[in-house]
Amino acid sequence: MLSPSSGNTVIKSKLISRRMFLLTAAKAVVMFGIVGRLVSLQINERTKYKTLSDKNRFREWKLAPERGVIKDFFDKEIASNEQVYQVHLIPENSKDIEKLFVRLKTILNITDKKLFYLKRIIAKQKPWEPIIVSDNITWSEFSRLNLFLHELEGVKPVVSVARMYPDNSSAHILGYVSQVSEKRLTNEKIFERFTCTWNECWKNWS
Repeated sequence: MLSPSSGNTVIKSKLISRRMFLLTAAKAVVMFGIVGRLVSLQINERTKYKTLSDKNRFREWKLAPERGVIKDFFDKEIASNEQVYQVHLIPENSKDIEKLFVRLKTILNITDKKLFYLKRIIAKQKPWEPIIVSDNITWSEFSRLNLFLHELEGVKPVVSVARMYPDNSSAHILGYVSQVSEKRLTNEKIFERFTCTWNECWKNWS
């Protein structure tokens, strides 16, 4: 016959064993969770975080090239540069892009067609690449934008330059330059010597 003290010992032993099992199981679950998350970060989301890492090292920004003034025989300017006021937007810096567009529509009187076009551009490019919301706004619109800038996350007012041609018919003859499309940049051989991978560019610099 077992004594009461031995019975209490058995109960305590079972209780300790049960607690040890639960503690070990909890540790195993946490460990599997950590390992699973590490595998997910290293394999499944490798491309995403590699891109974010590159973004921390490089910041792409579109700058308008400044070109010289062209005059005709009578000293009349036929191609020149003019200061313009633009609105740039970095989509990833905005917490609510839809709300931001509603606010910009009110401040700058942007049409629904223009907003639809901007959304298509955002969907095609990287979230940290800036887009030009308006490329030539008036001074009053530029001032109003700066007044409400604290409400517009991701928006940046920019003073830039634009190429002006008094006679539009001579624009192409005098060297009109537009943004190179992705299709031309990829397919045409003439651009091959102007493009390089990060490793190739680094070797050329170093």
